[in-house]
Amino acid sequence: EKPVNSIEIDWKLELTIGIDVLNREINGVQSKIKMDIAPYIKEGRTMLPVRYVAEALGFDVDWNESTRTVILKEGSTRVEIPVDTNQIIVNGKVYTSDVKPEIINGRTMLPIANIARALGLQDGKDIIWNSQTNKVTIYRSILVK
Repeated sequence: EKPVNSIEIDWKLELTIGIDVLNREINGVQSKIKMDIAPYIKEGRTMLPVRYVAEALGFDVDWNESTRTVILKEGSTRVEIPVDTNQIIVNGKVYTSDVKPEIINGRTMLPIANIARALGLQDGKDIIWNSQTNKVTIYRSILVK
């Protein structure tokens, strides 16, 4: 019997428009996270709170007040989201988004596709929008040594 060098961690998050509870499943273990803001739709875009989604997926989240930038860190990944621009900077590579972040009640809100890009996920594959149920499902898997 050989030792297992790495374990897989599988996340599944569910967020629903207008509901301030995030349902999270990690390797089959379910929990609920109460948020102080609910996802909403603006001009056809589904807006999610960056901090709750990133933290629920295992990222560390910081806010740099002087540059007004959200900073997400996980392993070797560093993502910067300067909220007054429409840029997302992933490990130094700049992506331009069609929508600027929106700050509501002190929370930075981003459309699904931008959150996907920031977290290294694919919209439509790892992040799925169901217009019938108004629900977003986010999947993330990583191998941890």
